[in-house]
Amino acid sequence: MRTGPLFHIEKFVFFLLLVFLPTQFGKHFWPSFSSVLGIRVDYLSPTLFATDILVGILLMVVLSQKKKAFRFFNILRSTLFILFLCSLGVSILGSLQPLAGIYGFVRFIEFFFVGWFVYQFTRERKQIFLKTLAMAFSITVIFESLLAIAQFYQHGSLGGIFYFLGERFYTGQTVGIAEAVVNGALVLRPYGTFSHPNVLAGFLLLGVTILTYAWMTLKRRNLFLFGIAIGILGIGVTLSRTVVILFLLLFSLWVIRLIKTHSIKQIGIAVTAVCLVGFFVSPSFDRFFSSFFKEPSFYERKILIDHAFSLIASSPLFGVGVYNTFYYPVALSARTIGIFYQPVHNIYLLLVAQIGLVGSSIVGVFIYQTTKGLWKKRRKGIARLTMTLLCVVGILGMFDHYFLSLEQGQLLLALVLGMATGVSSSNIKSTEMVQ
Repeated sequence: MRTGPLFHIEKFVFFLLLVFLPTQFGKHFWPSFSSVLGIRVDYLSPTLFATDILVGILLMVVLSQKKKAFRFFNILRSTLFILFLCSLGVSILGSLQPLAGIYGFVRFIEFFFVGWFVYQFTRERKQIFLKTLAMAFSITVIFESLLAIAQFYQHGSLGGIFYFLGERFYTGQTVGIAEAVVNGALVLRPYGTFSHPNVLAGFLLLGVTILTYAWMTLKRRNLFLFGIAIGILGIGVTLSRTVVILFLLLFSLWVIRLIKTHSIKQIGIAVTAVCLVGFFVSPSFDRFFSSFFKEPSFYERKILIDHAFSLIASSPLFGVGVYNTFYYPVALSARTIGIFYQPVHNIYLLLVAQIGLVGSSIVGVFIYQTTKGLWKKRRKGIARLTMTLLCVVGILGMFDHYFLSLEQGQLLLALVLGMATGVSSSNIKSTEMVQ
């Protein structure tokens, strides 16, 4: 397939989008609907991020090409998409704050386009897509991991140039800062350029997964191997229980497969030993011995889950509206007032609460069709990678909300879903990508 100048522009802009994905550089706006009980809520603030500008440029390049523009508008006419838009429209019209819902709708269209672009890119030029993806994530994983490690030992943000990349200023005195108990001492968890250490950890886990596949199948193996190693250290210092446990499970399965299918058994065993030793001497190990069920975070998550179920019960069919869960107050008390302004830490409950059972069922049909196509190709290398990424998002989504509530998480979700639909609907002739 020939590649013209517009394709190279597309690829470059997409590469920049992936590189700037972790950043939070943007301009916040504060219309009336972004405040609840007189308090500004970040999740409700319409924000123009640098990544939004890159998405806009990518959209203009695509629309300038008749064939691709036709494909994009043609998919907008699909029955499943029209049904989802109708259910979303009913949900927004019946919400307390339709303007917040409209803002959420605009965001959905933006990330739908990103997913569609990834779908087309993956389906038509898998090798180029994977190389672009791997190179971008090698840069971002290395950068974010080094920044996180520096923040961990600095006991706060670094400031300077990192502020313009989205690093938020924080110290031990910052209200609501994420902390953890390590060896009886209270330590600050690193944020990187993300809004929370858990988001950073989830990003690094997805990045390390991608780089592991790239290390096994593509060139520049030393770069990818360095990205994997520094990414593992980055995951360790985030002190994210869910991500560390999931990483150890995935890493163990990967090493088992490496030993079975390759002749470099010694390398697999050595890497396993090094990573396990690194884990056990890392601060994450001590954190696992503390009782999560006795911590305030467990109590707070339970309150938000109960609140989500109450919202679902009040509007089961079409939900309370996109970005409208904030306008239904939790039973406030001294212990809950600090968590009133955040979504439930579960993307499935959050999805049903916002768009109801009708819209969620349509999403379920789409996910089912995609995973069914992936399962048929499960013996192929890129299909295994995609299924792994989809599983990681699905599991992390049970314990957090950022895939639906934050710009960075939404971009990651669009990337993974677009890749999944592209791989599931494409013809794969070999078990691994050609180097």
